[in-house]
Amino acid sequence: MSKYLVGPFTVSKPTSPEDIKLIQYVFDSSLIESETIVHCKNYHLSRRELYSLRPQTWLDDNVLSTISDAISLVQRKMEDSLNWYLPIVFAENADDSSKCISFTKKHRIKENYMSNLLCCEKAFVPVFDNERRHFFLFVLQLKKQVVEIWDSLAASCQSDWVDGRLHNLLVSLDTLFQDDIDQYYQKVSSFTDFRVERPSNVPQQQNGHDCGVCYQVYASTRRSDKS
Repeated sequence: MSKYLVGPFTVSKPTSPEDIKLIQYVFDSSLIESETIVHCKNYHLSRRELYSLRPQTWLDDNVLSTISDAISLVQRKMEDSLNWYLPIVFAENADDSSKCISFTKKHRIKENYMSNLLCCEKAFVPVFDNERRHFFLFVLQLKKQVVEIWDSLAASCQSDWVDGRLHNLLVSLDTLFQDDIDQYYQKVSSFTDFRVERPSNVPQQQNGHDCGVCYQVYASTRRSDKS
């Protein structure tokens, strides 16, 4: 199979001249690293942060949250918006429900990332494990009342810590949506009643730096999966 070198990347298909020019501009080390290259609604990315997209590089968390922001913008323009793509900072502030409520109001998380609770099918919640320096993903299937744990380094996962983070997250979601849960109790269940599953078919990363890429691939896979 033919390979093509485009900036710092090796790709399997030819790239358009316009894309080559853009990639070369973004990854030009002679240009100012602090220059803002990407503007989204709630996040922006500098050249320095985009450098983390290079091969064998640990992906910057701001890049990951900007991707969530961009997907959410597209989702909210659709009449049948079904999925939530939350930024990394949400889980970081969900360990305490009162803190989560304050954070959510201040940063308009509901308005920017969440649709009507009754319409949501899946919620993708990335989590950062500081001890492992590792990203993994909670996938909440609201219609099925199931939460899946997708971890690309499952063998090193500390179950008690993950279970604790998950419990705190679900408690915070119950608090955030208490009015909806009370009003639609026949259609909506408490998040803390969700069944927890650890899928055995989660692809595992083969190095120490691809966790951010893995969780984006997981989210892409699960959002198009009808199961």
